[in-house]
Amino acid sequence: MSVFVQLSIAVLWVLIIALLYFVTYIFRKSYEAVSINQAVANAPQHSSLEIGDVFPRLEMPSTSNEIIHLKQPAYEGTILLVSVYGCDGCEELYPNINQIAKTFSAYQVITIIIAPIEEVVKKQNKYKLETPIHQLDLHEMRLYGTSTFPFAYILSPDGIVMNKGTINGEERIRTLIHNDEEKFGQLNMDVRPQTSDQHSLSL
Repeated sequence: MSVFVQLSIAVLWVLIIALLYFVTYIFRKSYEAVSINQAVANAPQHSSLEIGDVFPRLEMPSTSNEIIHLKQPAYEGTILLVSVYGCDGCEELYPNINQIAKTFSAYQVITIIIAPIEEVVKKQNKYKLETPIHQLDLHEMRLYGTSTFPFAYILSPDGIVMNKGTINGEERIRTLIHNDEEKFGQLNMDVRPQTSDQHSLSL
């Protein structure tokens, strides 16, 4: 067998392997997109937590196996940034998260990423995220009551939802906090009590 024929066969196998890899990659991405769409479609409509509710979990594990405490009297409150894998708006938010944490240093800033753990680690490393990160699987996205992303909850030092809404940067967060401060007095007089169900919710 001539050298030319051997090289031709080798090139052909390389092309076949590359094609198989490409098809597998496209299939995986398509499957992930379908999974995300199904998760969003199956999420309860109008399911976000109401202002005045106690957040369902006041303690949650971080990707570094530490416990994140949402009851934080030392801070003015907590800013929860909720994102999901495959969301273009979330990709624009990630590079700004560290700066958001610095800008709103009076608040504890927590990032919740709904994605497989390996994808969360990739985001954490790619954008060098410094905030504590809580990971959720796609089928668990209903737990924190939103199907729109990126989304933020503004919590009081006691873990009460003071405000919420979709976000696209610092100004939107500033607006949520400003409105939160205006409502603070009213909410203090009409805060919903925490139930045993809220204490017991677990992943």
